[in-house]
Amino acid sequence: LMHIPDEQLFDSIFQTRELVKERGKLLISVPVSRNDIITGTNRDNNNRLMIIHPESQIRLIFERLGFKQESRWVSRDTLGREGITWLTIIFKLFGESGSKSADKIEN
Repeated sequence: LMHIPDEQLFDSIFQTRELVKERGKLLISVPVSRNDIITGTNRDNNNRLMIIHPESQIRLIFERLGFKQESRWVSRDTLGREGITWLTIIFKLFGESGSKSADKIEN
């Protein structure tokens, strides 16, 4: 998700949803902070797109598509890179149960 621009984020998560069975789980890991992003470019030193999407934005999209957060944690970079922190979230897809998800509303 960190390589996907904001304007494509919903569609990307929607397509991911199509790959998860009902009651299936999805684990995502996204950066919370990176000190290697070149100011004003959203790119790292290797010119890779690195967008730090707010946790609230990611959670909202997943929840509107029928997922429920099961757990979350923040951790340091396992490669030992200083200044990089990761958010990991486990979502479970409930589909029909709970509130109407965005894809059901559109149908």
